[in-house]
Amino acid sequence: MKRLKYLISALSIVAVVLTGCEKELGFDEGGENLNVIAISMVASPDTTLEAIVARTYRTGVVGTEGTNVVETFLKAATLRFATVTYSVNGASPVEMVYDAEHCRFRSDYRPKAGDVIAVSASEQNFPSVSANFTMPTVAPTVEIVRTRKYQQDHLLDQLETGYYDGGQDTVVDISLRMKGLEPSGYYRLNVRSLTEKVVDGKTVYDTNDCYHSYDPLFQDIRLSKPRKGWYKDFSNVFAGTAAGGSDYECTVTTRLRKGDVGKRIVEVELQSLTEDLYYYLKSVMLYQVYLQLINDAQTEAVQIHSNVDGGFGIAGGLLGTEKRAVAF
Repeated sequence: MKRLKYLISALSIVAVVLTGCEKELGFDEGGENLNVIAISMVASPDTTLEAIVARTYRTGVVGTEGTNVVETFLKAATLRFATVTYSVNGASPVEMVYDAEHCRFRSDYRPKAGDVIAVSASEQNFPSVSANFTMPTVAPTVEIVRTRKYQQDHLLDQLETGYYDGGQDTVVDISLRMKGLEPSGYYRLNVRSLTEKVVDGKTVYDTNDCYHSYDPLFQDIRLSKPRKGWYKDFSNVFAGTAAGGSDYECTVTTRLRKGDVGKRIVEVELQSLTEDLYYYLKSVMLYQVYLQLINDAQTEAVQIHSNVDGGFGIAGGLLGTEKRAVAF
C-alpha cells in the first residue's frame, strides 16, 4: 500500500465551482480509480435540485500540469448507474434521474428557504455516501447607491492578474449598501459584467464574473496570488461577523465588456450560503493559490472542505437576492 496525494475533483452543478478535493489516501499501486464516491450538490430556489456523482479518479500527484479535470469527470468518472436519492424535511427518499447529456442526476423539486435536504448515493463496489444541509432561511438585500464610470487601460487588470479577459478600457466603481446581514451568516457577493451581442443571427452574451475591491470585508491575505482573473488578497465570500453589523456599505470595481452603449450591463446579487458551502468556496480559493506555490518547500498542502460522509465533495445551498442591474 502506497501513500500518495491525489486530486479528487468534484464539479459543481452551478458551473461556478470547479475544483479538487485533496486528501491523503491509501492506494494500491497499478490501479487507476479509487474506491470512493465524490458528490456535488449546490441547491438554489432558482433551479430544480441536481447532483453530480462521480468516482474519485487518479490524476497523479497533486499539482500535475495538464490535467483536464472537466473532461476527466464529465466523460469518464460520472457514476451514471448509481442510485442517488434525496429527501426534504424528513420525507421519504426520492430517486433522482440521470441526465446523460449533462452528466448529472436531476429531480423535479425546487428547493425552498429553510428546507432540510439530505442526499445519498450508492453504486456497486463503492461504499455509500451521504450528506445533509439546511437551506438558508433569509436572504439579505443589496442596493446600488451610485456608480462612477471612467477610463482605465485593460492592461492594468492583466498586469494585476496575469489574465486577459477581453474587456474594454472602461471600468465602473459601484457603491453598494447591504442590509440584513447576520453575525452567524455566510455570504457571497456576485458582480457580473455582460453585454448582449448578435452573432450569426443569434443573441449571445459576453460575461465576466471577476471584479475587485479594496474594502476590508473582501480582503484575505492568504490569497497571496491572483486566480484566473481575480486580484490577489481578494475573496468575494465573507462571514457575517466581518461586517460588524446588519448593514454594510462598500465599493466594488468591475470592467465593462465590449458592446453597444446601453447594452453593457452590470448585475449585482448578494447570496446567503450554508456554512459548509462557504468553507468549501474558501478552500477552493486557497487551493488555487496552493497550486501556484506547490514547488515552494515552505508551502503547506491545502485540503478542500468536504461535508460528504464516507466520500468527498460538497452538499450545500444558497439563497440569493433579487438581482440589481445597471446599463452603461
